[in-house]
This record gives sequence, structure tokens and C-alpha cells, in this order.
Amino acid sequence: MYAATQLSSVDLRCNVNATHTPDVLDVYAGEEVTWHVPYTISHPGPLMGYLARAPGGGLWGWGGGRGEGDVWFKIYEDFPTWYTETYQNGYIAHSVRWPNLDLSTLPIPLPPTLPPGEYLFRIEHIGLQTATDPTLGAQFFVSCAQIRVLPPINPQTTIQNHGVGGIPGPLVSIPGLYLPTDEDLKVNVYGVNETTYLNEPYMTRTPGPAIWKG
Repeated sequence: MYAATQLSSVDLRCNVNATHTPDVLDVYAGEEVTWHVPYTISHPGPLMGYLARAPGGGLWGWGGGRGEGDVWFKIYEDFPTWYTETYQNGYIAHSVRWPNLDLSTLPIPLPPTLPPGEYLFRIEHIGLQTATDPTLGAQFFVSCAQIRVLPPINPQTTIQNHGVGGIPGPLVSIPGLYLPTDEDLKVNVYGVNETTYLNEPYMTRTPGPAIWKG
């Protein structure tokens, strides 16, 4: 998986030279979709999940411009936790650790009230290890899958526990959801402490739109 770095490039959507496939994964609303990546995540930064619902004709009716425009909404995000490390000289280092670090299997749940239909399912990991470098910037590791969302197995229970849901959103365009001026993408994850880092975005929110929970 290549890292996308150009925020205006179509590669930010589904990675370099992404093409469609005849295969579509059937999954029930509310279930997990597990992604397998060919390496363990080694860079600090958040993991997020996005969906784009295909128009009435489904994924094949989308044509060559699938995923264009304001069609993407966020369904998953993770947040770091604090940890401290004490060295032999007595120095105490504060840092943060995201739950996706060192993982190669990434289960992402679908909202239980997600409307049935065909979707592009996109995962995104933002590598912040070079975020403060004006030449390199943050790195975006992305990939997409084609899924067909089926109604929940127990619709009555879903309605009782989660309601009937609503219209997914807010909708954003990819590329277009990030700008080079976004301070969220320039954070120094190696020079933080428990006082200053609370002012950073990643403890309570992630870059991009608010999450849609259904």
C-alpha cells in the first residue's frame, strides 16, 4: 500500500491506480468488516473508516467516476491514550499511542442503521511521523473495498436499540476534505506532554468530518 501525500490528488480516495473489481462483499448492517493489511501499522496516527453510497444503479452504474463529489461520510475513528516511560536517568517521557499501532488486522463496525445498498468502503490511516516536515507532511495510507449492505439480521431489535437511523452525513469530497493549511495535519506527536497535547485535536476528534453513528 502506497502512501498518498498530495491532498488534491485522486490517489487520496482509494490509493494509486485504484480500479474497480467484479467482486462485491455482502455484509449486514451493524456487522464488522475486517481489513487485512500486508504489514503492521508502524506510524503514529488515527485510523478512520468512510463510506460512499453508490447511486441507484449500484457500483456498476457509477461509471468511471465512482466516488467523486460530496458522497463520503465517516463511520469510524479511533483515539490515542497516554502512556509514560521512565528512563534510567530519571527522565519521564510522555507520549501517546493509537490502538491501531502494530496491528495488521483491522475490524471496523458498520452502523446498525446503515441504509441497505452498495457502497465503496474506504479505510484511511494518517501517519503523523513526518507531519511537521514542510516537505514531507502527513502521509495517508488508504484503500477501498466494494460492499453490499444488507438489512440487519434482527431489524426489530435494531430499531428498539438504535432507532430507525437517519440520512448519513455530513458528506465530503475526497479529495477535498483536507487542505494544506489544516493545522490538524501538522501536529508534532513527538513533542507533546499532558498539558499541551490536550489542546491538540486527536484526543477528542479526528481530521475531516464528524462521525456518523446512525
